[in-house]
Parts: sequence; structure tokens; C-alpha cells
Amino acid sequence: MHRAGTSALTRGLAALGVSLGENLMAPVSDNNEKGFFEDLDIYHLNERLLSKAGSAWHKLAPLNEMAMSGPEWSIERREALAILTRKVKDGPFGFKDPRTALLLPFWRCVFEDLQLDARYVIAIRNPLESAASLEARDGIPLTKGLALWAKHMVEAVRHTGGASRVFVAYERLLENPLAELTRIAVALGLPTPEACSAEIAAYRDDFLQRDLRHNRIGPRELGRSGLAPGYVIDLFEMTMQAAVGDPGQLDAAPWRDIVSRLEEAAPLLAYADALDDDRQAVQEHLHAATSALRDAERLLAEAKLDAQTANQDRLDAAQAFADLRIESERVRAESERAQAEWLALAERQRRQHLAELEERQGERADFQARLQISESERHDLLAKSKEQLAALDERQRELADLRARLQISESERHDLLTKSKEQLAAL
Repeated sequence: MHRAGTSALTRGLAALGVSLGENLMAPVSDNNEKGFFEDLDIYHLNERLLSKAGSAWHKLAPLNEMAMSGPEWSIERREALAILTRKVKDGPFGFKDPRTALLLPFWRCVFEDLQLDARYVIAIRNPLESAASLEARDGIPLTKGLALWAKHMVEAVRHTGGASRVFVAYERLLENPLAELTRIAVALGLPTPEACSAEIAAYRDDFLQRDLRHNRIGPRELGRSGLAPGYVIDLFEMTMQAAVGDPGQLDAAPWRDIVSRLEEAAPLLAYADALDDDRQAVQEHLHAATSALRDAERLLAEAKLDAQTANQDRLDAAQAFADLRIESERVRAESERAQAEWLALAERQRRQHLAELEERQGERADFQARLQISESERHDLLAKSKEQLAALDERQRELADLRARLQISESERHDLLTKSKEQLAAL
């Protein structure tokens, strides 16, 4: 059964030398910090088996055990055969998974096909403690947890009848681990442990700590709680008797009565499963609706934020437009002022130009008056100009003659220079 001390018990098997495989489930903080000691290959196969059977470990209705030995399970049996063939080749192998109690009809077929000497260790824990632990871990109500404990226990006892098995009380294992490990070793045909063994000492002193046990409840509290049906109390008492070495009552009438009552309650348990499925569907729908509501609230908040941002953007744009208008007015005023200054400057320049023009007209009049000289003076001046032009012509002829002579000298100089270069080259 889940939360029944099976992890601590399985770790004890490892201390006795039983191999648990190499592919173990990892520990989980605030759950099983020390480890689950469950082989993942078998765990995943068991999950698929329950799913194929239309069930799960937390369902109350019993499985159809006859169907699990039928041909439609042949593929899963071959997979189980392959898994166990690999794991048992090196010595004693053990595996722990609380789902196995519900799937023993399947696994016993596999054990028979491999001709294995299968032996069973059944963990017993106060069902109220197991139920409280399930409630804390999975939110399963106490009443359902008690019913699940009874279902797993009945299936484990029924399907190990006639096989080598040992019942181990979790409370006794914590109080006297060496004695309980010795009982287990004898039942499984393993060497009995020695107190001085390093493995046993590590298991006893390091693994089995006082804080390992959660939800500790006295055995009488089961009846006082008012939550447990009579058959759960009877079943707990019978299995505890078996855990102290007296399994006789498991073959007595009270045991058969418990099994009969559970079989009669099968339709009611199936109905309870259906109600639980409906409740789970409602919870999932509620969770989805809540998630959708959160998403809608988030989108609304984002929309509000976007609206606020857009409003702020509009305010910023309006402010920018106002600033632009102010700047435009300033530029216009500056432009008008500059235009007025330019017009004033142009007017000043126009007046200045008019004044200058009038002044020049006066000067022109004076110049024209001075030009009005006598004809004789003009004639004398013209004659003098002709003489000067004749002298200038003579001067130009002299300059032309001088240029000709200079060109001849330049040619002679060039010839002389060429001749000098040739003489130097000859030297």
C-alpha cells in the first residue's frame, strides 16, 4: 500500500543483499527524501497495465483478475519477462511498487513462466497513518484513503496465498530493525543479518531515523476516529497478528467475511469511482475555468495598461502639438520681425542709393562742364596726341627690332649650350 513504509522496508531488503536494480526512481524533497527504491522499468509497466485495465492505483473498484491472465495481455507479459530476465541473472532481485498488490494475477503468471521462486514481503502500517499521509501528499480524503488501504491489503493477501510470504509491521521495523530483518531473511531464504554488519549499521543508524515516521497515530485511534469501517479495523488487527508471527487468522472465517463484504461492495465502489471521476472532471474544469479567468484578468490588466499607455501617448502627442504650435508662433514672429528688419534695411539702402545717384549726377554735370573747352585747345590737344602716337609708333618699331636681336641671341646661346654639352660628353 502507498505510504505504508514500503520504501523503508525495501531499503532493508537491500541491506540484506537483495538487488533492487540500477534504474531506481529518484528521491523527492518533502516526500521521500531518502528514496522510493522503485525500479522505473517495472513502475512504468505497472502504470500501463493499470491504464489498460481501465483503472489506477487510487481507484476503489477491484480489477478483473481473470482478464489479466488472458491472451490480450501477452505483449505486456513478454515485456515483463524480458525485464525480469535481465534483472534476476546476477542473484536475488526484489522490486517494490504498491501497484503490484493490485496486479499480482499478472505478475504471478510471469513468475511462473520464468519458473522463479517468488517470495513476498507485505508491509503493514496503521491504515489511519497511511490515509493521513495520502491526504497530506495527494489530497485524498481520509475515508477514501482507508478504503484504498483495505483494497490493497486484501489483494496482496489474496494473491499471495500459498506462496512464501512475510508480514512486516512498519512500527516494529522502526523499533527493532535487526529483529524484523532477521524475520524477513528467514522467510526469504537469505543469510541472517549480523548487528555488526556495516550495511545493517548504516540502515539502522543512518536510514531509520526517528523523523522518518510521519503522521504517527496510536493503534487504538483507528477505532476511535469513527472514520474506519469495522472490516478495516478487523483487517488491520489480523494482518498485525500475522506480522508478529501468527498468520493463522488469515485463513479463518473473519478473513473470508472481509473478502466477501468487499466483493459485495464492488458495484458501490465502482459507483464511488465514477463519482470521483466526475469530481475530478469538475475540478479539472474548474481549474481550467480558473486558469482561463486568470488569463482573462491578465489580458484585461494588459488592456488597461495598454489603454493607459495609449492615453498617455495621446496626452504626450497633444503636449507635443501644443509645443509645436508655440514653436510655430515663435518662428512666425521671428520671421515677421526679420522681414520688417529687412524691409527697413532695404528702405535705408534705397534712400542711400538715391542720394549717391543724385551726387553722381552732380559730378557728371561738373565733368561735362569741364569737357566743354575751346576748339583750339581741343585741336592743339589732338595735334599733340598725334605727335605722341608717332613717337609711340617709333618706339614700338625699336622694340620690335630689339626683340628680333634678342631672338637671334637666344638661338646662338642655345647652339652654344648644345655644343658645350657635346664637348663635355666627349671628355
